[in-house]
Amino acid sequence: MKTKNETSETLQALRLSNNITLSAVLKAIDDEPEYPGKMPDEMYEAIKNSETPRETMEAAMRITVRLTKIGIKNRVIELDNPN
Repeated sequence: MKTKNETSETLQALRLSNNITLSAVLKAIDDEPEYPGKMPDEMYEAIKNSETPRETMEAAMRITVRLTKIGIKNRVIELDNPN
């Protein structure tokens, strides 16, 4: 996990290399829906096949975080390519 300073440096590099502002990146993160649409099939299958409640929650959390990261990355990319 990145430290606050490493994250700040990463955002600074983004701003310098792609002319993207920090406020635009933060807005892209805020615009990411908390849970859009229906449950992904991948999540349903992981939950259905889990043997314990702990495994179920761990699988759901991993999938949710991964999908959220993908969504945020796509929003940030769109900032640099608005068309």
